[in-house]
Amino acid sequence: MSFLKLGRMNGLLKMELDETSPLLSQNVVARNSLIHTLGNLTLLTQSLNISSSNSGFLEKRAKFEEHTGLFLNKWFLKHEKWMEVEIGERGEELAKISKGIWVSL
Repeated sequence: MSFLKLGRMNGLLKMELDETSPLLSQNVVARNSLIHTLGNLTLLTQSLNISSSNSGFLEKRAKFEEHTGLFLNKWFLKHEKWMEVEIGERGEELAKISKGIWVSL
């Protein structure tokens, strides 16, 4: 198994800062800070990770549906987009499940 960052949010890779627009720069920093969070990571086989890594969310979701039996990845089948809100919701859900399994956390 290997980890895949679902970093393409709505087809966009990590965004670059725009020094001419402070508001845009704040949004870019906020979005980029989610790339390496629990809500944006999943487990895949190495071959599925390689074939999915540079795809957009909808392409990844189709591959997960076809090739993975992990309950962890079934969550994506309910979603049409992968943006900041969805990443946050998934991270909170995974944290809640983890606390139920590892009570001492």
